[in-house]
Amino acid sequence: MTSASGILDDEILSLITASCQLVSQRQLDKVVELIVTEAAQIVRAHSCSLLLRDPRRNELYFYAVSGSDRSGIREIRFQAEKGVAGEVLKTGQPMIVNDARNDPRHYDGVDRKTGFVTESLLCVPIDADGTIVGVLEGVNSKRSERFSERDLQLLGLFANFCGCAIQNATAFERQKMECDAFRDAAEHQDVFVGHSPEMRKAWDMVRKVAGRDCTVLLTGESGVGKEVLAWSIHQASARKDRPYLCINCAALDENLLNSELFGHEKGAFTGATERKKGKFEVAGEGTLFFDEIGACSPATQARLLRVLQEQAFERIGGTETIRTHSRIIAATNSDLEKSIADGSFREDLYHRINVVQIRIPPLRRRREEITPLIEYYIRRFADEMHTQPLEFAPETAEVLRGYDWPGNVRELRNFVERVMVLHGEGAVRVEQLAEYLPQLASLPAAEPAATASAQPAKLWDQEKRMIVEALHANHWNLSATARALGIDRHRLKYRLQKYNLQRPK
Repeated sequence: MTSASGILDDEILSLITASCQLVSQRQLDKVVELIVTEAAQIVRAHSCSLLLRDPRRNELYFYAVSGSDRSGIREIRFQAEKGVAGEVLKTGQPMIVNDARNDPRHYDGVDRKTGFVTESLLCVPIDADGTIVGVLEGVNSKRSERFSERDLQLLGLFANFCGCAIQNATAFERQKMECDAFRDAAEHQDVFVGHSPEMRKAWDMVRKVAGRDCTVLLTGESGVGKEVLAWSIHQASARKDRPYLCINCAALDENLLNSELFGHEKGAFTGATERKKGKFEVAGEGTLFFDEIGACSPATQARLLRVLQEQAFERIGGTETIRTHSRIIAATNSDLEKSIADGSFREDLYHRINVVQIRIPPLRRRREEITPLIEYYIRRFADEMHTQPLEFAPETAEVLRGYDWPGNVRELRNFVERVMVLHGEGAVRVEQLAEYLPQLASLPAAEPAATASAQPAKLWDQEKRMIVEALHANHWNLSATARALGIDRHRLKYRLQKYNLQRPK
């Protein structure tokens, strides 16, 4: 065997080894990193780049680059028709240029921006299922290091494996992300359908909008069940077999929320040790539920508006434009029109999300549903806890029907679960309520002649006295008073309004 044949065998062996590593890899980031590093070794290039086409903007951008001295290149974009890469993308034919500085086909805009000097280059197309989605390019910076036709052939062969590997890794990641998304949404499997006139109206709207791909805005107080209606819209739509993801906009600060929604590139900020895909990317053609959308910062609102208008976004720190076809359902417990007036919410975003609005009434305006809801959650928790359903004494049930439930269905659900866990034998009596519902004051035992309807009034009077005493003890500091009463500020403020309590002048 001649030395030339030995070199040829080494080249083929290197190509086979690199291709086997490539097609066995399932993580897309690792696939593209392998592509550029192995390609550079196969053709002995100073650096190799994987460039993909952004069809929306008709631009080429650098998806992956080998070599440590090409910083900043990932932010560069140029028109898809320019240079050797543009010609290969258009024709699908590989090209080699060994005197780039004097060849008019070479686009030197990238060199000008990076300071890199391209002396020679070769470029081959990346084919994904019959469509050319980008190119694989190798470059050298020394005149003595020129590429051969053999290099072009080897890179072309390797590019065939690249397209297949990118497709496989993309499909694998999509399946993994969707599995994770379905796992996250598994808790949304039980729905109580209210039968009050106002709730029947809301459910009629759910049925009407479910089959349409319009954006929906759900409004109502905290805890009324907006997330239940959002889940029901998704389940009744053609997207029910796609992911359903929830984002609580009030639970994260601006930076974390943006990263959660749009994802980020490795190194985009301190702590970004690897690329992360955001909810828009994970959801794909599924549904995104934005809870408390009114809490978004102005910068996040601007990014959301752009996604709704253009159905496209970039990860934080990235230049790759990613398309999204997710359906948006938003919810708020605040008055967005008032927020528009004071400048804290964008009017144009409001009109984008308010295509159809469904208002969910508070539980105190549908008291006929309180008892059925309690019975529903008793059965549900009894099944989950493998225990017998509990019972409420008649006068206790009457008190619960008279309670305003400021936390709405969420508060009622938590109350039932707490009773199921803590209560012993026998029916739950009125005097035991305060033990399970800390928002209520202790209720003295009912006198024999007392009627059930009189019980709530006694309870509210006692609650009002406790609140007034706590306010005075804490010098009307609402945060301290709320802590002393075991409730949050929102519920305390609601009770101040309910009892018309004002700080003495």
